[in-house]
Amino acid sequence: MVKQSAWVSVLVLLTACSPQLGPPAAKDSAVASPASAAAPDEALAQGFAAWEHGDTDKALSIFRTLNAVGALRPRAEAGDPHAQVALGRIAANSGAADGRVEAEKLYRLAADRGDPDGLNSLGFYYQSGLGGQTQDLAQARALFEKAAEQDWPPAINNLGLLYFDGRGVDQDYAKAKQLFERAAAKDHAPSMINLAAMSATGKGVPLDLAQAMAWDRKAAALGDPQATYLVGLRYERGEGVKQDYAEAKTWYQSAARMGNADGTERLGTFYANGRDVPVNYDAARKLFEVAAGKGNVPAMKDLAALYDEGKAVAPDQQKAAQWLAAAAQAGDADAMATLSTRYQNGKGVPADCAAAVKWATAAANFGDAAGQNALGKLKLDGKCTDTDYAGALALFRQAAQHGNDKAQANLGSMYEHGFGVAPDRHEAARWYGSAAALGNDEARTREVTMLEDGAAAGDATATGDLGDLYKEGFGVAKDAAKARQLYTVAAQKNNMNAATQLAIMDQNGIGGPADPKEAIRLYRLAADQGVAAAQFDLGLAYENGKGVEIDHAAAAKLWRLAAEQGLKDAQGGFGYQLEHGIGVAANLAEATKWYVKAAEQGQANAMHNLASLYASGKGRPRDPVEAYVWVTLAIKNYPADEPHRPGALQLQDDLGAKLSPADLDKARQRIREWKPKSASVASS
Repeated sequence: MVKQSAWVSVLVLLTACSPQLGPPAAKDSAVASPASAAAPDEALAQGFAAWEHGDTDKALSIFRTLNAVGALRPRAEAGDPHAQVALGRIAANSGAADGRVEAEKLYRLAADRGDPDGLNSLGFYYQSGLGGQTQDLAQARALFEKAAEQDWPPAINNLGLLYFDGRGVDQDYAKAKQLFERAAAKDHAPSMINLAAMSATGKGVPLDLAQAMAWDRKAAALGDPQATYLVGLRYERGEGVKQDYAEAKTWYQSAARMGNADGTERLGTFYANGRDVPVNYDAARKLFEVAAGKGNVPAMKDLAALYDEGKAVAPDQQKAAQWLAAAAQAGDADAMATLSTRYQNGKGVPADCAAAVKWATAAANFGDAAGQNALGKLKLDGKCTDTDYAGALALFRQAAQHGNDKAQANLGSMYEHGFGVAPDRHEAARWYGSAAALGNDEARTREVTMLEDGAAAGDATATGDLGDLYKEGFGVAKDAAKARQLYTVAAQKNNMNAATQLAIMDQNGIGGPADPKEAIRLYRLAADQGVAAAQFDLGLAYENGKGVEIDHAAAAKLWRLAAEQGLKDAQGGFGYQLEHGIGVAANLAEATKWYVKAAEQGQANAMHNLASLYASGKGRPRDPVEAYVWVTLAIKNYPADEPHRPGALQLQDDLGAKLSPADLDKARQRIREWKPKSASVASS
């Protein structure tokens, strides 16, 4: 997280903290001025100290008890800038309709006297467009710079944030880092948190999770609640330190005692999930309520789930909906989408079409897949808005691309029934199949029905695809003989994918007697028509002499053809041939190219081989970090009984023992963030 100095205002910009999909409400800087901290009244000083550490609830409680306004107003009217800023903060956080307008006037009085706290506070208002001000980043920068000239740490930090974000200035990570370090040298905890965030994400500095943890620890040692929470989060995730739930819990408890909402919510999840403590839903609920009362959105959603599921409380759909509404109003897109569905179905709220459309639209505008699907369903059904097939189709496609199974199933329905598109049995079955692969049982049932209807009508593609379901037992009882029968019918109608599957069954005696010669005939037939899987399997037969004489050159030719079509197993196999000169001239550069393509798609052997090249420096510069990344990913993708797995584990141990803690953190961050690419986008 990159922290704004407004002590209680946080700009959630980086990935070191819990995600929030909506912008947090801006609050005002709460840094006590020197005169405030030295006020004769000890309790008043405690109030400002609490504010300095972000515990506004405690600070406001103290101020109300002391009637601080009455004590400070005469000093403010006499021109004391410290009293003016203090009164401004009280007004800004009073909840009064004109509180921020009054605060802006008081900040301006202090700023006009050159007070750095007043300059910084007024700059924050210009930056955020608060207190009736039009947002003016140039003016904000000028005010921050004036306060920074007096070495006021919060202003130095805020100036750094402008450079970090490129707001009102050219983005300059180096300048931002310099400013954060300057403020951190004055024990400014938010600047330390910002430096930690830079190290944790590799923005402007080398990725270094250990360094990020060091900065967060330093800020936590100053009593900063957010830093205390972040240290706990790093222990929970194992970032820059060995994962340790017990240690994470201890830090979350400390953050919760300081009034930090994020730490309170995470502690609640520990009780809800039995993480280093016995499951205790009642304790979790109480912690979630405290955090939600401070505006923590994840806690609001946690409470909605507890009321939905009846954990620690009687099931109460109305209260669940209320908490979802609070999260939605705070800008959480997922809550918006769920709330839309509840308004459409009357679950915990009165059925309300206008509200359903409102919240689905808001979620979709955030790019939320569930929101896009919800809005698309409303347009498809035409119950709460005009029927709009084209709009529904576009929304379902957007959500489907993000892996939303319900949207994929809805696309299947549109193609099945011809809503806004020409009826297309193949497209319908394809989308139903995609949704089914993500666990959507209703979509699987529709897929089976569509394919059965197509097969009965003599459709070769549907017949072959139905064979796939019987072969794997997806949506039907697994039946290899039935699959073979369907593949035979489809292959006779020139379905070469079915012919390839039939060849596999003939080669291995699945669903009937083995017939190696027929398998080779079918492989050749499909390979000649460009089926990549057939090209790879026929190449494998030549490589191993299964049904044909061993012919490494023929295997290499076939594997290259399949590799060029993006088949990852062929890419990895062809890379191995190129590395070792099997059936083709040895070429390490080309071998590496094909290993990379296969590895990026998740091919474990290619990952392992690529790691070996990086570890040895064979054919490319030695890179132990890159080697560690790829061998670890290979281990994750290898099945438990893979013969090459022990060798990969040994290589991982050897590499890990020689890497520095910073390099290990860098590698582990890469591993956490890695996702397989599709064949169409794998690197060349």
